Amino acid sequence: MTKLSTAARVVHDLGLAVCFGGTLFGKVAFNPSVRALASKPERGRVGGTTWNRFNLLNAASFGAAMLSWLPSRLGSASKAANRRAHGLSLTKDVLTGVAASTGLTALAAQVVLNHQAPGGVVSLETGGVPAPETSDRTARLQRLVSGLGSANVALFAGLIAATTALSEEDVVSTRVGTRG
Repeated sequence: MTKLSTAARVVHDLGLAVCFGGTLFGKVAFNPSVRALASKPERGRVGGTTWNRFNLLNAASFGAAMLSWLPSRLGSASKAANRRAHGLSLTKDVLTGVAASTGLTALAAQVVLNHQAPGGVVSLETGGVPAPETSDRTARLQRLVSGLGSANVALFAGLIAATTALSEEDVVSTRVGTRG
């Protein structure tokens, strides 16, 4: 493996780790913790500010992971890959496309949500869960953003699993001398 491909793999893995770990932390640890704030609008302000900051890092990390995957993926098209590696690569391509689509949809919904709510603040019961006094449209947008975030946790986990399985295929093919 060349230094460039090793560096690309590290960037790819770190990008996926930020996406998975950050989103999982937000959903499981941060969101429930905003309930500690007494004011529902304050919960929304803190939650929105925190998630908007992370969304920039998440988008950059996902972009770095995908840009570092692309050369490897394009290079593998010309190599005689085994069936399992080919299937894993296609699975990873699909997961990547779906994760990108859900991520972009969540970002767009978040922008609309920020403009929809008074002062960009959605009153929350807890992170991701709109308070009963929130307007129907705003509450639907909040639930959409939250649901897409949950879907992305699963998609990022799938991407990490596919990446790991592909790495194992690479190790196996190198051991048996089938790699060029």
